[in-house]
Amino acid sequence: MSPLVNAILRGARVADTPGAHGMLRRMLDMPLEICTHLDNNDMLRLARLSKAFRVLLMSRSTEFVWRAARLNDPNLPPCPDDITEVAYANLLYDPTCHVTLRLPSV
Repeated sequence: MSPLVNAILRGARVADTPGAHGMLRRMLDMPLEICTHLDNNDMLRLARLSKAFRVLLMSRSTEFVWRAARLNDPNLPPCPDDITEVAYANLLYDPTCHVTLRLPSV
């Protein structure tokens, strides 16, 4: 991984990395644009693919990407006001029971 991605994974703020702000924006514009064309199920799987994707997609600043992904499926009801777009996608597509935290038995 690049030093910039490593710094982000360590929790460093973008301002702590010299010249990183512009570079970070250019690095992330294309993947985030691609994500706006996915659906919520794909976004959820992508966020669980690696730590780097998780850090990126679970950030509050990328909620617009989750909203765009939800709007790509016109059959989904709107996201309730009391949960985030990420939590809504998890509620819709994660097979785990949200009460018992167990997978359904086959």
